[in-house]
Amino acid sequence: MQTKEFRNRQFKPVSTLPKEPLAKQPVSLKVEQSVWELIQTLPRKDRIEWLRRVIGDAARNELVNYQASRCSDSYRTEAP
Repeated sequence: MQTKEFRNRQFKPVSTLPKEPLAKQPVSLKVEQSVWELIQTLPRKDRIEWLRRVIGDAARNELVNYQASRCSDSYRTEAP
């Protein structure tokens, strides 16, 4: 059986970790081949940092506004 200490050291971070703790589950999806090829041109460390940054920025900028608009829509009533 692996000890907790061993598991914590088993996978060392490849890049600088963000200030906020990482989620337990990764985000994983397929993209167009041309996009995948562009992303793969980055060195691994840079690729990880870049993906974390662009996904995080998009979520904070776009999804916060999306959720706010959905909440305000639920309070609107239709005219009779």
